Amino acid sequence: MSRLYAMRDAMSVTAVVDPSGKVVERYGYNGLASRYMTSTFGSLSASGYDWETLLHSYRYDTESGFTRYATVTSIQTWADG
Repeated sequence: MSRLYAMRDAMSVTAVVDPSGKVVERYGYNGLASRYMTSTFGSLSASGYDWETLLHSYRYDTESGFTRYATVTSIQTWADG
């Protein structure tokens, strides 16, 4: 498991960084849709890290498929490979 940290503006997650502070993925928003970007702002079709909390602190529930409001969790873990 690796630890990642959310970087955000007022409410929305704008990037995810590793423990050394290196940006591993960025996020942008267009209306209510999320855009996924590489650390250098290149376009991605999907998130490589499945970060659950994005726009306005809404959290995607993978079990139900619904998005709900929640406080921003600043730390998530993910399994390598």
